[in-house]
Amino acid sequence: MKKITVTLLCFASSVLPAQGFNTKKEEAILFKNLNEQTVHQSIQKETDKIFNKLVNIRRDFHENPELAGKENQTQEKIKKYLLDLGMEVQTDTYGHSVVGTLKGDKKGRKIAWRSDMDALPNDYPDPETFKSTIKGIQHGCGHDIHMAIGLGIAEVLAKNKQSLKGTVYFIFQPEEETFKGAKEMLHNGLLSRIDPTGCM
Repeated sequence: MKKITVTLLCFASSVLPAQGFNTKKEEAILFKNLNEQTVHQSIQKETDKIFNKLVNIRRDFHENPELAGKENQTQEKIKKYLLDLGMEVQTDTYGHSVVGTLKGDKKGRKIAWRSDMDALPNDYPDPETFKSTIKGIQHGCGHDIHMAIGLGIAEVLAKNKQSLKGTVYFIFQPEEETFKGAKEMLHNGLLSRIDPTGCM
């Protein structure tokens, strides 16, 4: 689960400003007053607070996988999580997609984060104690952890909304394994709706 922490730190650090000040002198004064605490350290603390929560979310996704085109429960869980963070949520782009919008309190770029949602039709041996409860369906491709990472980033950034420059879109894409979800979301105008200046 170290992947969750590292990804959260890298992404959140890239969109949260080190300072809200305009000059190096002001920046230096603030750093001194904060005892050299960095944004990275602040994000690390926020990530540590929700780490166990994210582990449980990932395990829930892993235990309850859904195939492409059938991501009903997965969509509802993601939608509720983002709504509980106070984000705007759209589910009308295509199929079981979810697009969450987090607007920062400061002007800046528009960044998009994308995660896949669907599971695979297989029954490979799974050594985990939280293995799939649905015979013949598994998250064997990492989509469960991708979703958990996306939700974790959303929570950390939502808690730091006052420092966030710009807008972050959280795109949860269904039907990745059939190569259909991304095509249909684009065909239905996703990018023209959100018009991001960068993607991750």
